[in-house]
Amino acid sequence: MMGKDLTPVGNSSAVAQVQVHQGGENNLQIAHADQVNPTQVQVYVPGARHLPSSTRAGHQAGMRPMDPSHYHLFVIGGEDFDSDRFMVDPTRALTEYTDATLKEQFARLEPDMINQLKLFPAIFASENALYGQAADGQTAYWGAVTDIRVQDNGIRIGFHIIHPIPQNLLNENATYLGINGYRFVNELNRTHWALKRVNLFEAFQDAGIPYQPYIIMGS
Repeated sequence: MMGKDLTPVGNSSAVAQVQVHQGGENNLQIAHADQVNPTQVQVYVPGARHLPSSTRAGHQAGMRPMDPSHYHLFVIGGEDFDSDRFMVDPTRALTEYTDATLKEQFARLEPDMINQLKLFPAIFASENALYGQAADGQTAYWGAVTDIRVQDNGIRIGFHIIHPIPQNLLNENATYLGINGYRFVNELNRTHWALKRVNLFEAFQDAGIPYQPYIIMGS
């Protein structure tokens, strides 16, 4: 298993071709990347074992392209993320805690905009149980957005969990993650969907938040 951090090596723009041969079953081997491409990276997405078998078929393990220049922050009150979808109130979708330029850019969820949004990684969290603090054992996740559909009853978000994160690590490292608020209250206390102009993987590294074992390969 790899270590928890990506370590840049030199300034070479070439990505070495790596061939790995490994025997046995149910093993995971991920190649090394000299540096993270700021435009697009490849992320290993594990199979969604937490989902029922009827839903799991559409969430097979494999590589997925991601654009780490921004990330989604979904805070959904009462959501435990044990399915493959959840709903967002349109009045709280990309309207709060999001830079005005991004609000304007993604104001209309048209197909080309949706395709771009689906490339950004995401944090999925429920509302903090306390003011500015999660309950003991409260868990958030980082992962991928697989679908965005505008419906009469709201915006349906399809998603795929990649790795759990103790939610208090998000509260404690809000500055690294571009999460707005103060010591006793922050945006993790309010249901909404925000878009952050923050490289999520660099923020995880800077804050010392483990996001293993499904790490990045060069694009």
